[in-house]
Amino acid sequence: MAKENTSDSFLHADLLQAQLATAFKHFDKGEFKEGQELINSFLDKVDPYLVEHTKRYPSQLAYLKPIAHGEFNDPSAELAAKIILTYLKNKGVEL
Repeated sequence: MAKENTSDSFLHADLLQAQLATAFKHFDKGEFKEGQELINSFLDKVDPYLVEHTKRYPSQLAYLKPIAHGEFNDPSAELAAKIILTYLKNKGVEL
């Protein structure tokens, strides 16, 4: 039997979406630390296995490094890569 969506799960998704929107408002205002903290919290909630996986398989992060260094001339992708790499580095993943 399929699991029924409850209002709690929708509320949770709405809160996560609001958290991301607020994080990017901080980035737009140049408030990187505040935005990064919200993204960190988001990633902790959405994928609790991300840190352990990347600790075990750090080579899978190789594609993010050139993006983070602006080699693809895409500011949005560059920011996203920097956010993810900073999150992982702060969680003890060797980059």
